[in-house]
Amino acid sequence: MKRITKKVAMQCDENMLNYHYQQLDRTYCLSWHRATGMMIEEWCNYLETYAKKRGRDLFFATNEWNVPCCYFDATNEKEWRKWMVDNRKMAKKWLNVKVKQTWANPEIEQGGKQ
Repeated sequence: MKRITKKVAMQCDENMLNYHYQQLDRTYCLSWHRATGMMIEEWCNYLETYAKKRGRDLFFATNEWNVPCCYFDATNEKEWRKWMVDNRKMAKKWLNVKVKQTWANPEIEQGGKQ
């Protein structure tokens, strides 16, 4: 497995910390990566703050690579897939790939969003 260079990690960190809401407005799902420079909880809080300000629904789950991921414009996987298909944003090859597991942000609430 090839490791990322320190320069690439620093650039990823800067990009995430300077991520503007206008860029998130065009995003359908976004995965967390350690190069963001944020803990998962901080990343979840940042995205929940964005969603509240912009009036977008979201839910958190792990993707097919077991990486934490935020899915926008829905509150669960079924709604998200329907929105993506209705808006022609999802390629047919991804229709059968399941979201691995949903989870809640433990700092926000107990029990979880589903």
